[in-house]
Amino acid sequence: MRVVEFRNYFFAVGVVELGKLPADEFVKKVFANFRNVQLIDPATVMSWDVIDAAVVDAVLAFGTQMQKAKTLVNEVLLRLAATTQVEEAISKAGLSPGSEKALYVVAGDRRETVVETASKIIEMAGGKETTLNENPDVEDIIKHYGIDRRQIEAVQAKERKEAVKLLVIQKMASAMI
Repeated sequence: MRVVEFRNYFFAVGVVELGKLPADEFVKKVFANFRNVQLIDPATVMSWDVIDAAVVDAVLAFGTQMQKAKTLVNEVLLRLAATTQVEEAISKAGLSPGSEKALYVVAGDRRETVVETASKIIEMAGGKETTLNENPDVEDIIKHYGIDRRQIEAVQAKERKEAVKLLVIQKMASAMI
């Protein structure tokens, strides 16, 4: 579990294996017991840097005219999906019935509260935390975000993976303008 703090908001973020619990049951169980939580398909998230960018964008927008969702965790979801529509974000980045892992995002104004909630979510899933894929399928990420080959070539980066990550972060930010 990672805990991120930005502008007096805390976020507990991590990836948990679902074990024998089907994803749809896990989603129902989590949302029935907790508020200020969002569950995301970790395969759609390229790196922790992308999550950090989504958190910062969401906090900066929250409480302004740029806010698109009613809750801070849904603002994070919108950024990760690079869209302004919650239903579309759930469709693009939410868990599917066959998901074997879930990325959880818990937001709040107290570190202890978000850590406690995240710990309970981990326990609900079976207690086995994991991490983001260190080597995601870049082609899947490119397709997921609709990135064009010419865009990748135009980015000054040491490697293709880094260029794609920068384009994902740019796409997340520009989707909110």
